[in-house]
Order: sequence, then structure tokens, then C-alpha cells
Amino acid sequence: MAIFRRKSRTSPAGEPERMVLPLVADRFSSIAPRLEDRDIDPDLVRAQLADHCRSVELMPVDPLAFMNWTKGMDAECWRRLALAVSAFEDPPTRDMLASLSGFRELADIVETGLIGLARESNLLTMAVLRQSELRTEEYARKLARRLGVRIYGETEEDSERELERLDYGRLLAEAERAKVLAEDRMAYLRERQEEELRRRRPRGKW
Repeated sequence: MAIFRRKSRTSPAGEPERMVLPLVADRFSSIAPRLEDRDIDPDLVRAQLADHCRSVELMPVDPLAFMNWTKGMDAECWRRLALAVSAFEDPPTRDMLASLSGFRELADIVETGLIGLARESNLLTMAVLRQSELRTEEYARKLARRLGVRIYGETEEDSERELERLDYGRLLAEAERAKVLAEDRMAYLRERQEEELRRRRPRGKW
């Protein structure tokens, strides 16, 4: 029987290894178009994640637990999970996972980090992700935040600021508010115009 041990790689600051953001974002940009219309096999996603874990000498999570954590997920949610798991195809990101396991239980990393990310990111469909590198960067940044790792070359404040700037939900809400304000402005201008026309209209004789 193979013996699995937990890696203990850490950065000099005594924290998990950091995410190399361009590597993960580029991976997502490459994979998202392939997943857009694909029916995802849950067993395949679980098996891929298990392989990534074994490659860095981590014991994979229990299959039954994985099934319970993913219960009720729709097709798009499964695509997002498959996309998140694809990040670990790159050795530096797998090493980050191994390092992170020294700080968090792997079950928590999978349930709260990966599956939690897939469930919370409803606006980031594959159609949206494949059309914009900003959105794949956003998903990569959200993955880092969900996993609890920092991004290489950035302070925590930098990362939070960039994620806020990119947040698709915030941008959509701002666009909707701007649309409402524009509609209100147009209604106001029409009303003023009609008032001006009524004021200029000559009065009839009695």
C-alpha cells in the first residue's frame, strides 16, 4: 500500500506557497472554451482531483464525501468546478496545493475552496469566461481567496483591490444603476421639454 505524507513546503514568511496568477488565469482562458458546451462527468472531475493530490503525495478526499459536497450542483456549476480543478495540471499550482495542505485540511480545501468557489460564482459562466481574460483573471483571483493563498508579487491589499475592481457582479450592478439613472434622466428631460412646449403654445381666445 502506498504511503501518503503531507508536504510541508512554505514560503520564507511561513505561509503556503503563493499562486502564480498569470499561470492559473492563462490555464482558465485555455480550458474555458472547451468546457462551454460539455457535459461534465462528476466521477472524472473527482478522479482528476485525486490524481493531482496523489502526484504531490496527498491522500485524496473520500469519494462519498465528495458526492455529498457536490449534491444538487447544476451543469454550469460542474463546469466551473472542472475549470478550478484544471488549475492543478500545472506543477507550480500543484505544489501550492501541497503547501496549503500544511495549513488546512484537504477536505476543507476541496469543499470550501474548490466546490464553494464553483457554487458562489453563478455569473461566471463558461460563455462569459471564454470571452474575456479579465473574467478568467477574476476567477483565478477568487480561487486564490477561497483557498486562502496569497498571489505572487502582490500584497493582500493589492489583491483585494484588484478583485474588487474586476468583480463582475459589481460591474453589472453599476451598469444597471447607470441604466436606471439614464432612464430617469431621459424621463426628466422629456417632462421638461413638454412643459416648455406647453408654456410656448399660444393660448386660445375666449
